[in-house]
Amino acid sequence: PLEIYTASQLAEIAVLVNSKLGGLERFLFNNADAAVYLKLMNDIDLSGYQGGEGWMPIGTDSYPFKGTFDGNNKVITGLKINHSDTECQGLFGYISGGTVRNLGVININIQGGLNVGGVAGYLENSGIIENCYSTGTISSEIPFCYVGGVVGTSYATVRNCYSTCSVSAATSSSSCTVGGVAGRSYGSI
Repeated sequence: PLEIYTASQLAEIAVLVNSKLGGLERFLFNNADAAVYLKLMNDIDLSGYQGGEGWMPIGTDSYPFKGTFDGNNKVITGLKINHSDTECQGLFGYISGGTVRNLGVININIQGGLNVGGVAGYLENSGIIENCYSTGTISSEIPFCYVGGVVGTSYATVRNCYSTCSVSAATSSSSCTVGGVAGRSYGSI
């Protein structure tokens, strides 16, 4: 696995995954279809990324995270995101076919738009989030949203996960759904 020891290394992963130049797989292996395996080696404090809009989520709808991220039973603290009108917000923004496992994301403060979650905003295409948990606050203020403690929207598998986050939508619109684990799920929880 590619081992991650620091917050700056994790931030670099976000930049590479979200890159228009072919993503993390092309950067590491010169092959967009290569399998990438990442392993967290230390607890990580992201409080240095709290200014302005805060953390840049790993993966977008155009450039999703497709690899395996093993949290190695470590925790990430201090995650702050303030993208109130942006979709797919969380530590991971968009996961398509990838796996995130064995990770705690604690003391988070996330405010996003559509598809907001502590671990991931959006999960699809046989992706998996397993053995993960979150604590803190997650919210959305737009009139159409899906907000969950672990994942905002899931079309895949979430297992052995929990959240003690305060999860809310600031609107009373019936078009918003919130949940302790997932805001909306068409997969397996």
